[in-house]
Amino acid sequence: MTINNVQSQSSSNSQNNGDSMQYFITENPRFQGAFIAHTPNGSFECANIHTARSYIPNTREFNMVRSSRLAAVSHKQPTIACQGFVSPSGQYYAVVSFEINKGESSDVRIDCHNVHTLRAWMRDGVSHKTLLEAILDRSNIRPQGGWGA
Repeated sequence: MTINNVQSQSSSNSQNNGDSMQYFITENPRFQGAFIAHTPNGSFECANIHTARSYIPNTREFNMVRSSRLAAVSHKQPTIACQGFVSPSGQYYAVVSFEINKGESSDVRIDCHNVHTLRAWMRDGVSHKTLLEAILDRSNIRPQGGWGA
């Protein structure tokens, strides 16, 4: 099932940006009462309709999330970009790549509590404190590409 009113509200926005894909929401076939928000950036599983609507431009939920992020960003410390992965066992983790010496690159694995933490880190970056905590455990450091990054 597609939530049509959300699709029609945001399809004009995506066409103005030159994107061919529309924003829309479908029911999640795996979980009762859950939804999937489809955007040009990918599909996101959501626990409820309000979370799904927060991914769709021109909705009340999207505007609420956007305004809270703008307020939070103004007080944030600098962050470090990362890539997100999920292990075969289901553990979510982020990988930060950096250069130790000239020509010597390494990856640091930072385990996440859940997929939502990983999404936030991928969107906003990892804090320096979180990265330093992961570096303290030497088992989190591998040569570049060692964690699949």
